[in-house]
Amino acid sequence: MEDIIDRDKKLKQEITEMFTDYFSRKDYAITPPVPLVTEDKSVLFTNATIIPWKRYVLGEAIPKEGVCMKQPCLRLHAI
Repeated sequence: MEDIIDRDKKLKQEITEMFTDYFSRKDYAITPPVPLVTEDKSVLFTNATIIPWKRYVLGEAIPKEGVCMKQPCLRLHAI
């Protein structure tokens, strides 16, 4: 069972690297993920990927061509 888990983790990492490498070659800014528990007082936690993009949407930061990130998130039906 550990072999399957290790294989899946390695595959996940490879896919993630392929994804970010593709956008990096297209001159996109690769940004780090934000924590699930965020300092943003407008939300309780990072419940969707839009929270890390907020500064771009609000015009506080301007990317070169675009922005790419791998963001962990927590999705719940209801709180």
